[in-house]
Amino acid sequence: MLLWLTLFSAVVLPFFVLRKAAGFVLVAGFTLLVLASLVYLSRGYVKVASWIFLSCMWSIVTIILILTGGITSLGVMSYLAISITAACLLGEREAFISAGLLVAVALTIALLEFAGVAFRRDLSASSMAAWMLVVLLTAIGILPVTQVLRSLSEALKRTRETVEDLKRREMALQESDDRCRLALETGRMFAFEWNPETDEVRRSADCTEILGVNGDPTRESGRSSLQRIHPEDQEGLIQAYRTLTPTKDSYKIEYRVIHSSGRVVRVQQNARALFERGGRILRLVGITADITERKQAEEALRESEERFRGVFEEGPLGLALVGKDYRFLKVNGALCQMVGYSEASLLQMTFADITHPDDLRADEELAERLFRGEIPFYRLRKRYVQKGGEIIWIDLTGSVIRDKKGEVMYGLAMIEDITERIRAEEAVKRAHETEVQLASDLATSHDEIRALAASLMKAQEDERRRVSRELHDQICNQLASLARDIGNLAVSTLAVEDLRAHLTAIRARVVKTSQETHGIAYQMHTAILDDLGLVASLNALCRQFSEQYPNITVEFKNSGPPASIPSEVATCFYRVAQESLQNVAKHSGATNVSVRLGFEKGAVVLTIQDDGAGFDPKVIRGYGGIGLIGMKERAHLVKGKFTITAPLGQGTQVSLVAPLPVGNS
Repeated sequence: MLLWLTLFSAVVLPFFVLRKAAGFVLVAGFTLLVLASLVYLSRGYVKVASWIFLSCMWSIVTIILILTGGITSLGVMSYLAISITAACLLGEREAFISAGLLVAVALTIALLEFAGVAFRRDLSASSMAAWMLVVLLTAIGILPVTQVLRSLSEALKRTRETVEDLKRREMALQESDDRCRLALETGRMFAFEWNPETDEVRRSADCTEILGVNGDPTRESGRSSLQRIHPEDQEGLIQAYRTLTPTKDSYKIEYRVIHSSGRVVRVQQNARALFERGGRILRLVGITADITERKQAEEALRESEERFRGVFEEGPLGLALVGKDYRFLKVNGALCQMVGYSEASLLQMTFADITHPDDLRADEELAERLFRGEIPFYRLRKRYVQKGGEIIWIDLTGSVIRDKKGEVMYGLAMIEDITERIRAEEAVKRAHETEVQLASDLATSHDEIRALAASLMKAQEDERRRVSRELHDQICNQLASLARDIGNLAVSTLAVEDLRAHLTAIRARVVKTSQETHGIAYQMHTAILDDLGLVASLNALCRQFSEQYPNITVEFKNSGPPASIPSEVATCFYRVAQESLQNVAKHSGATNVSVRLGFEKGAVVLTIQDDGAGFDPKVIRGYGGIGLIGMKERAHLVKGKFTITAPLGQGTQVSLVAPLPVGNS
C-alpha cells in the first residue's frame, strides 16, 4: 500500500502542484479515493474497490490528458492501461464498459479540439519524461491488480483447504457410519434406551442374536431385562447405575447374560445418562456388544502364554528372546547354566558377546536376513564362549515372533548344547582315521614283508652263489694247485735248496688262501664285534669304506657310549651303518659322510649324515630290496626307533636309537 501511494504521488503531484489550491484539492480528493479503494480491498470487497480505483485512474488520466495537449498527447495511451486493468479486476463485461467510457471521453476531447477548442499545454515534457510517465502509470495500474490477484489466490487456497477438510470429515463420518452399520449387521452389538420413570427398555432388533427370542427382547421392562443377566453380575450392573451423576454421566462394564438357549454370553455395555436440571436421570442410552469370542480368545491366549512360559522357563533347551539390536530380552535357566552367566548378566549382553569370534559373522548375517523377513528361520552350528573361557558347541535355531499386524517384535533362539556329541563324533572320526591308517599300514607292511621275504630269499641265494663262486674260483683252485705242487714235490729229485724254495712259495700261497678265507668269513660275520666291540668295529668299517671309496670323505665320532653293549644291539648298529654307507656309495652322490655314535638317557644313538641328493622314502616303499626294510626290521628287533630324513637336494640323515638294559646303562 505504501509503495502504491508513493508511485501515485510521483505521478499526480508534478501535474497538480502548480495548480495551487485547486490542485491540492484534486490531489487530496484522489488520495482519499485511492485509500477508500484500498480499504474496501482489504475487507474483501474486490468489485467495489476495483470500481473506485478505476474511476480514480480515469479521472487522473483525463485531467492529465487535458493539461498535456489533448488527444494528440502521449497521455492518451494510458486509457489502454485502464482498460486492461478493468479486464483483470472485473472481468470481460466490465472491461467493455470501461473501454466504452474511455473511448467516449477521448472522442469528446477530439471533437472539442476539432471545433477549435485549444487545450492548454502548461506541462510540457521531453520524450524521456513522457516515457517515464507511461511507466509510472503502468506501475500504478499493475500494483492493485497484483494485490487483488494475490487476495484472490489466498481466498482460493483457503476455499480449497476448507473443501478438502469437509471432504475428509465427510469420509471419516461415512467410515464411522459404515463401521457402526457393519457392527450392528453382524449381530455382535445392539443399541438400547431405558426410561427410569416408566421402566421401559427399548433395544434394536440386533439384540435377538445375543439375548435370544424368549419374549420380546426389543421392548421390555427394566426388571425383566435385569432377569436376563447372570445372577452373580446383577449387583455389579446396579452399582454401576447408582454411580451415575451429572458430572460422571457414563459407565463401562462387562457382565454375563443368559441366552434363551441357556448358554452364557459375555457382553460389554457402554452407557450414558441424560439428566434434567434437577439432577434426575431422564434416560439411559448406550451400546451392548457381544464379547464372548474375544474373551474366549483372551483366555486361550492366556493359557497359551502360560504354557509357553512353562516351556520357556523349565524346558531342557536354552531359550532366549532377542531384540533387533541382538540384546537378550529374556533368557531361561538352561541357557544361563549352559554359558555360566546369571540371568541379570545375560540381560545386559548381546548374543555377540558370548559367540566365538570365528562364528559371529555368519550368525549376524543370518539374523539380519531373519529380521528383514527374507527367511522364516535358520539353523546354525556354532560355538559359545562360557564365562570361564571354555568353548562349547551348540545347535542354534532362530525364528521370529510377530505382532497382530505381522511386524517382527523380537527373535526367538533355541539353543542345544552338543559339545559331548561333537566330542563323540570327533572321537569316532579319529578312530575311523586310525583304523584306516592301520589298515593302510597293515597293507603296506604286508607288501613290505612280502618284498622283504623275496629280498631275503634273493639275498640268500645271491650270497650262496657269491660264496660258492669265491670258494670255487679262489679257495678251491688255490687248494687244488697247492695239492698238485705238493704232489710234484713228493716225487721230485730236486736238490734241498731248490726244494726249500718251492716249499717257501707254497707256504706263501697257503697264507694268501687263509687270508682270502678269513675275508669271506669276515663279510659273513664280523668277528671284531665280538672281540673289540662296536666302537672299534665302526671305526674299522669307516676306514675300510674310505679305502674302497677314496672320493668320499668319512668322519667317525664317538661321544663315549658304555663299554658293554649287548651283542644283538651292537650287531644291529653295525649292520645299519654298513647298509647306510653302501647306500651312500651307490645312490647319494655325496662327497662327505659323518658317522656319530653317542649315549643319551640310557640309549645308544647312531646318526649317519651325508651331503648327497636325498630321496623320498615313500617313493621307494614296497619296491623290494633289503635296504630300508631290513634296517627297520633290525631296529624293531632291538626295540629301537629308526628314522630317515632325506629332503631332495639336502642330503640324507639316518638315525637309530635303541634302549640299553638297565644293567648296561
